[in-house]
Formats: sequence, C-alpha cells, structure tokens
Amino acid sequence: MNPIHSLPLLILTVDTRLHILHAAGAVEALGGIRPAELAGQPLEPIIALPAPVAAHLHDCLSLGTSLKAYDQTITLCGKARMAHVYLNPCWPENGDTATPQGLVLALDILEGRMLAGELWQQRETTRQVALMAAMLAHEIKNPLASIRSAAQLLGMESGNPEMSMLIVRESDRISGILERVEFLRLTEGMPKQPVNVHEALHYACSVLPPTLRGRITFDESFDPTLPEIEGVQDALVQLFLNLLKNAAEALSHTENPVITLSSRMTRQAALRTEGKRRLSLEVLIEDNGPGLPDAVRENLFSAFVTGRRGGTGLGLMIAAGIAAAHEGLLELVESRSGHTCFRILLPVARPSCQSGDHMLS
Repeated sequence: MNPIHSLPLLILTVDTRLHILHAAGAVEALGGIRPAELAGQPLEPIIALPAPVAAHLHDCLSLGTSLKAYDQTITLCGKARMAHVYLNPCWPENGDTATPQGLVLALDILEGRMLAGELWQQRETTRQVALMAAMLAHEIKNPLASIRSAAQLLGMESGNPEMSMLIVRESDRISGILERVEFLRLTEGMPKQPVNVHEALHYACSVLPPTLRGRITFDESFDPTLPEIEGVQDALVQLFLNLLKNAAEALSHTENPVITLSSRMTRQAALRTEGKRRLSLEVLIEDNGPGLPDAVRENLFSAFVTGRRGGTGLGLMIAAGIAAAHEGLLELVESRSGHTCFRILLPVARPSCQSGDHMLS
C-alpha cells in the first residue's frame, strides 16, 4: 500500500486547465468515488471552494503563489465540509518555464468539527423529545391503564369483544410508543461500561424477527482489533436493531436482499467530547433496497417522520437519540436505488475504561 494513502489529507494534483490528474491520501472523503475515476475530471463540481480561495487557484497557476486558508467551508462531492485548504504550485523539474505546470490542492477535512453541530442538534432533539415523553407518560399512562381495563370489562359484559379489543390494542400501542421514547431519557442516566460493538451487533441480528430475517443475506466485514466503546449495552442493541429492522423492511420486495455490516476505526471523524478530541469507531449498516423516499430525507431523524405505511416514525429518531446519548452520531451517508448506508460514529472508551490511549490533543 502506498504510504501516502494513510495521510489524513486529501491531496489532488491539478493541471493548468483545473482538471484533476491524481488523488491520494484521505480518499475516503470522496464518498465512494475511486481516485482513478477522477482523472481528467474538472475540479468543479467535485470540489467547490469559497470564492476567495477559488480565485487564488488562478494566482497559483499564473504567479506561482501559495495559499493556506484555515476553517473554510467547502463542498466535496455535493456535501458541505469544514477544511483547511493548502495550495502550492507545481514547477517543471527542468525549470524551463516561468509559470507552474499545475498545482497541488491539499484538504485537511475537519469532519469532527462539522459533526459537532449535527451532534449537538441530535442531543438537543433527544432531550426535548425525552422530556416531552416523560411529561406525556406521567399524564397519560394512568388514565390509559384505566381505559384499557374498562374496555376489557365492557367486552366481557357486552358479549361483543371486537370493539373492546380494538381499544385494548390501541391502548397497548400508545403505551408502547411512550415507553420507547421514554427509554431515551433513561439511557442518558444509565452508567456506561465497556461494550464490544460486534457483540451488540450480533445480538441485534439474532433478535431480529424471523419474518424479517427470512431471505436476507448478512454480509459482515468487521475489524476484530477494534477497541471497546463506552456505553449501555441494551441501548446500543436497540440502536442497531432499529436500523436493522428498517433495512429488513425496506428489502421486502428486493431480489437477493443483502444487509452489509462493517466496522473500522476512523481518524477522519474524531468526535470532540468534554473538550477533548476522541477517536471514533465507525459502524456502517448498508442494504441493497430501493432507497428512502425523497420526502423523508430532510427530516429523517425527527419524530413521526416515516416513509413506511403503518410506521410510527420513531425508530430512527430513537436510534439517533441513543447515539447522541453515547456522545456519538448517526447519519445517512447515501440512499439511492440499490444502496442505502447509515453510519454510526461512537467514541472509543476512555483510558479509565480500557487500556491504551485513544485521545487526540
């Protein structure tokens, strides 16, 4: 493996027409595009730089000037990112020309900083929904239990149980919704312990209802050397189970349905928690289903947003809340026909929970 690919920078060499010649380094930031596919492509729209930085591209090529621009908001493969931007001219080795023959564009993707805003938003949404659930549970659960008991008695006395059983079922459904959302509030207060993420994933797969598992092939690509994370095992199982159920339900009409599970340590998405930048473990859950409806993507992690008939719209909201309660993040990487991918980022356990130092200054 070329050692340049292990660098934390995305490095592009660009010709005088601003066409990409080569990509190396942190190519994972390209969102699945292979570096070879970029050869000969115009720099834009692959990368859109802020106007002052973009203007300096021409200065770099005509005058041979360099540039260091910190904390710039760029667009990389259609996604907004925060990055430090470095420009340097490429001079011919023989020195025959007075102008550069191209330039090197290096991007230090500060994904952790961009994720901080999303992380804060998910945490705040979780707290607000959990507080609302606690208030609703307090006000609704007791009268709901009374309604359920009265419906059962009514059914026995009337000799016509159909309507009373409908009331009982709906009461149970509402009670279940309240308990599921209230689980978020309880998760934040639970003591966290070292958790093996692969064990939690395997357990979530094992409790997936057989009616959903059915025809699905599970493809696993785990890194067995990954450190433990610090969390609540039951809550993490629920997080993974919610995502797996959504994926399995989306595959109900797909030929040769496949759910792919993978994990790795990523330095490109270090999460900042408690004032320190902590390395994160990345879990990807992918399926080859039809993709998410466009109408639900914008508010995907909000309560009661669903693209499935009969769905409550709580599964992804609860999953995102559990990730946020673990100082992590759940995000949609891609969703199109034939491929949907969710990414979970979870900070590795603190040194007090396991041996080794996984903190970044």
